[in-house]
Amino acid sequence: MELRRGGEVVTLRSAKPRCGGSIPPRASGMFYVYVLRSQKDGKLYTGFTKDLRERIKRHNLGETRATNWRLPVELIYYEAYRDERDAKKRELFLKGGRGRELIKKQLNNYFKEAVAKW
Repeated sequence: MELRRGGEVVTLRSAKPRCGGSIPPRASGMFYVYVLRSQKDGKLYTGFTKDLRERIKRHNLGETRATNWRLPVELIYYEAYRDERDAKKRELFLKGGRGRELIKKQLNNYFKEAVAKW
């Protein structure tokens, strides 16, 4: 393909794939980091999954040991990532002190209303 820039003709070439032409495993799907809030005690739970809807359903059916004694839980926040490693790294951050502070700041209005309902 040719493109004219001023009086100059520039030939455009297709870009070569940077990853050797292969698609990374599971590249077509998304990976989710999510935060649940227990309606029983108000505590937060942060997790990671490939299928967000199914994972929340399993939490609320009591099939997840970490949350089965705090049911029901509600989804209050999630983020989607194309790369699994990025999602796992973000999950670890959100589980820590600074990450929890960030979620509470970001969802400030939600938490004000949630506390008022208690």
